[in-house]
Amino acid sequence: MPKKLFTSVLCPSMKVTEEQLESDINILAMEKQINAINRRRFLGGLAAAGATAATIGSFGFATQAHAQTEPSIVDVLNFALNLEYLEANLYIAVSGQSALSTTDTGGGPTPINAPSQLTLDTQTQMTAVGLAMDELHHIELLRGAITSAGGTPIEQPQIDYSAGGTMSITTQAQFLAVARQFTAVGNSAYAGSAQFLTSSIPTLTTAAQILGAEAQHLGAVGYLCALQGVMSPQADTLDYPPTGPSDIFTITPPTTATGPALGPYRSAAQVLGIVYGVTKASTTTPPTGVTKGGFFPNGVNGAITST
Repeated sequence: MPKKLFTSVLCPSMKVTEEQLESDINILAMEKQINAINRRRFLGGLAAAGATAATIGSFGFATQAHAQTEPSIVDVLNFALNLEYLEANLYIAVSGQSALSTTDTGGGPTPINAPSQLTLDTQTQMTAVGLAMDELHHIELLRGAITSAGGTPIEQPQIDYSAGGTMSITTQAQFLAVARQFTAVGNSAYAGSAQFLTSSIPTLTTAAQILGAEAQHLGAVGYLCALQGVMSPQADTLDYPPTGPSDIFTITPPTTATGPALGPYRSAAQVLGIVYGVTKASTTTPPTGVTKGGFFPNGVNGAITST
């Protein structure tokens, strides 16, 4: 006998089984918990609505006026776009691909102190080209999603790959070390932002798909680092770089018989602390109120700009 079907509470045009309906109801309950988080806890960078929200955490957004509120979907997507620009331009430069078009950058400035095209072994070159193409597509996807949501995509911000004069990317090992950090930070940013996309299931789904792609990037680059003996510095205490061929996965905490084996998530403040160059490897907490520095000498663009 066929199972009885019910109208989905998430998508009324769809019919679902009783088990799927129960799953829909649980998703809505989680969303209500998230939306009920006290605004004052966002100001303190905390988000706790029982055990569920405690595991999700706060994305800790800040507007240009330094007042922290729950961000809009457009704000979240534009924040992600800054990070995609940071990654894409590095991979393009190193692999010798064509620069982003003005349509992709929105007319924003060309990065400064970008590395020259490097001589890479075949495997690393193929990886760099793949990364460049994927990030280009992510930029175009995000810009389209922002426009569809009624927002305006940010222009590419000024990016400085010298990171305040402390960084040099002239060898394959240096490239892999930096790419490993970029992919790790980007992954955690998407994970941290997911709670603010629940009002639009299609947007949340797209963000999850991008996170899946970024996770493959991190796995591929981390594997190359492990195989080639590349030591990629720890970005903060949430970061677990590969230390050798035995490090198949670099998730936090390290995979053990009892470990949860979950990738980290970071708040916007934590992400900005890393890319602004003010977070130390021994902590996860950047100083508050920093609005520029490191890879973004003039700050990132959009509504979310401050640690």
